[in-house]
Amino acid sequence: MATSNKSEQAHELCDSGKFREALERFKQLESESIDSLERAGYLADEATCYAELGDLTESQDCICRAKQLVGGDSAASAQIDFLAATLLLEHDQREQGLEALRRMLSDYASWLESSEGRELYEKVQVQRGFTLMHLSRGSQARPVLEEAACFQLESEVKSRVHCHLGRCYHELGEYELAKAQFLLARIGHS
Repeated sequence: MATSNKSEQAHELCDSGKFREALERFKQLESESIDSLERAGYLADEATCYAELGDLTESQDCICRAKQLVGGDSAASAQIDFLAATLLLEHDQREQGLEALRRMLSDYASWLESSEGRELYEKVQVQRGFTLMHLSRGSQARPVLEEAACFQLESEVKSRVHCHLGRCYHELGEYELAKAQFLLARIGHS
């Protein structure tokens, strides 16, 4: 069976919640690959499976190994760091996840400002805005969410940005701005 088919099957298993089976497939693919970037990708997939299974130690180990494989490749390193940050956020380690996202903005500043890095920059900012709101830091979230509201995002994500920004304005006592954002969230979600 071709590697791409095996990879697709492993991703399908992961998407359907069969994380143990997917993990075994990703491990096999990683061991068979001779390309370091491809191996790093499989390790990132393994990290996701381990995190879904509740084993954050193994997940972080996979992330560290993936980072070593990509070396000085800014794009691959940034993607792996973003995965690590989002896994922290998903497992209620918001302060650590927020700090990881902040570090990304300085560590990869020039790459994130490039056209190649723009999409990841937007994802980082959206996650930062949401996380700051979850941590009840409306004044810090405001400029981040205002910037994110200008991004070209999928409608569901855009609606969530408007909703969070509306909450932010409401908490800051700016009720007319809040109302406008809630209306935009509703329009975007219908």
